[in-house]
Amino acid sequence: MRKPKRLLIGLLCLALCLTAFVGCGKTDEVVLELGKHYSDQIDDFAAGKYDADLFRINQYGMPKVADPSILVVDDERSAYNGKVLVSGTTSNTAFDMFVTEDFVTYKFAATAFRPHASSWGSSADLWASEYIYDKENGLYYLFYSAQNKYVTAQKVTRTLNVAVAEKPEGPYLEYNEYALRQEAAELGVEVTQAEVDEAVKRPRYDYDEFLKYDIQNLYSDATLKPDFFAAIDPHPFVDPKTGDKYLYFCRDGAAGINHTWLYGVKMTDWATPQYDTLTRMFCTDDGGYESAGNPTTEGPQMTYNPSNGKYYLTFSVNDYNKSDYCVAQAVGNAPLGDGQDTFVKIKRDKGGLIMDSGDTNGKVSGSGHHSFFNYKGQMYAIYHRHSNPATGGTQRELAVDTVTWVTNPDNLPVLHMNGCTTTLQPAVHSPYTNLALDATVTASGSYANLEAINDGAFITHAYDNWLKEFEANGESATVKFAFGEYRTIAGIMLYNSIDPDKTFDEVTAIKIHTRVDGKPVTYVIHNLAFDPSMIEGSNAAVKGSAAVAAFKPVEADCVEIVIDRKYSNQDVLAVSEVVILGK
Repeated sequence: MRKPKRLLIGLLCLALCLTAFVGCGKTDEVVLELGKHYSDQIDDFAAGKYDADLFRINQYGMPKVADPSILVVDDERSAYNGKVLVSGTTSNTAFDMFVTEDFVTYKFAATAFRPHASSWGSSADLWASEYIYDKENGLYYLFYSAQNKYVTAQKVTRTLNVAVAEKPEGPYLEYNEYALRQEAAELGVEVTQAEVDEAVKRPRYDYDEFLKYDIQNLYSDATLKPDFFAAIDPHPFVDPKTGDKYLYFCRDGAAGINHTWLYGVKMTDWATPQYDTLTRMFCTDDGGYESAGNPTTEGPQMTYNPSNGKYYLTFSVNDYNKSDYCVAQAVGNAPLGDGQDTFVKIKRDKGGLIMDSGDTNGKVSGSGHHSFFNYKGQMYAIYHRHSNPATGGTQRELAVDTVTWVTNPDNLPVLHMNGCTTTLQPAVHSPYTNLALDATVTASGSYANLEAINDGAFITHAYDNWLKEFEANGESATVKFAFGEYRTIAGIMLYNSIDPDKTFDEVTAIKIHTRVDGKPVTYVIHNLAFDPSMIEGSNAAVKGSAAVAAFKPVEADCVEIVIDRKYSNQDVLAVSEVVILGK
C-alpha cells in the first residue's frame, strides 16, 4: 500500500540553478506553478472541462449509432470534404450520417439511404451499413442487410445488398436502380417509375448462389433448413498486396438457429461476387470467447499487417444486448485463408481480445461491432457501447480509442486497442501528435522495460498482463526523451500501471528543456499528481488513466521524467505509457 501523502502543488515556488548547459544537460531551471503556468486537468477533467485542442473523452450522450462505420472524406465534390462521416444502424428504416471533426461533437449530416417503398428491403430493420470509396471509378458503395419482404422466412430472413453514390454523403441508390439509370442514360431514354419498382424488388446479391457454394451441414441444429441462408454485417476489403476486392459477412443465426458464422467471398467488382470462392473463415465456437449457449460471431473487419504479410480478421462475439459483447481476432495467410477454416483464432492470453468492457468496473458495457480507420498517422477503432452500462440492451452509442500493433508471447504481431476508455485521452483532431513514439529514449537509475514506455500501448485488461510496463525498481529512475531538434510541445501524459502493487500517486518531476531568448532553460513541474478519483479500491488505477499536464506551447528538444519511491513504500513503480503532445 502507498503511504497517504499529498503535496500542496499550488505553493510551488521559483527555483533557479546557476549552471547552464545545452540540451538535456543542466540549465537554468524555472519551476512551473500549477494554475499559473500549467494545469494537471484534475479539477477541469472532473468538471467535464479540459483543453479540447489537446484532449478528448469518450463521454456518454453520443449519437445512438450501433455497428458504426466511417468515411474520412477527401473529396472536393462533397460538402464534408476534410471532415469525417459516421454511419451505422440508426432508425432501421434508413441510414443516417453524422459529421464530426473532433470525435466528441457529432451533428446530423444527411440521410444517406432510404429504400423505395417498392424495394425488397423496405420493411424495416436496415442493419450495419458500411461504406467504401472506389478510386477506380470515383464512386462510393454502401453495403447493408435488410429483411427481404418478398421471400419466405423459411428460406431467408435477411439479405445483403449494395447501393451506390457519387458523394460520400449520398444520396445512395440501390445498385440495381443505379445500373438501370446508367444504362438508360447511355441509350438516351427515360426511366419509368414502374421500371425502378421492378428493379428494386430484388437485391443485387443472389442468396441462391451463396447457398449453392456453401459448405453443407454447418450447424448441429435440427431446425436448419437446407435452403436457409441469411446474412448480415457486410464488410468490404481491398487487398493492399493485389488490389483484389473481397466482401466479408456473417451468415446469420435466425429462425431458431443458434450459430452464426463468418464468410468471405472474392468480388469481380463491388456488385458481382465470385460465388464459387465463398469461404467459411473459421468455426464459430472454437476460440473460448463465446459465452455458454451463445456461439455468436459477427461484425467482421479485415486488416493486413505488412510487417509479417498476414491478414487479421476481427469479429464480435456474444449477445449484443449483454455486457460481455466484445471483439476478438483471428489470423490467416491470405484474404480467404488457405482453405475452409484456416483462419486461426488467437487465444485470450495471447492478445486475442481487442475490445472488451471487462475491467472497467461497470463504466462500459457491450463494447463491440467496430470499424478501423487511420487519421493523421494513427490507427483508431470506432465502436459502439451500451448507452446505459448498468442495463445494456439495444440502445448503443459511439466511442473511439487508439489501436496499435504489439508482439504477443508467441512472437506474433497482434492488434491491441488502448481501451475501452472513459478517461482523458489525446484528441483525435489535434494538430499535436505523440512525439514520444519517435523520440530517442534513454534512462538512468534502477529500471526495467525501457522499451515499454513509448511503444504506443497501455494496458487496460488483466489478461494482457504479458504486455510490459516501464518499471522504476529502485529508489529513483529518470527517463529522457530526446527529439533531435526543437519541437513545440503543449502536453504530457503518464499512464499509471495496471498492477495495484505498482501504481503511485504522482510523478516526482517533469523537466522540459526549452530555450528563452536563445538561452537554454529547463521548465520543471514538480509532483504531477494522478487524479485521485482515478484510484479505486485496493490501489487499482482506473484503466487508461494518466497524470496529465497541459501548458502554454513551448519549444523543447528534450523531456526528462523523474520517478522515485521517496514518498511511497511500493517496491516497484510502473508506467504503462508516456505521451508527449507536440508538433
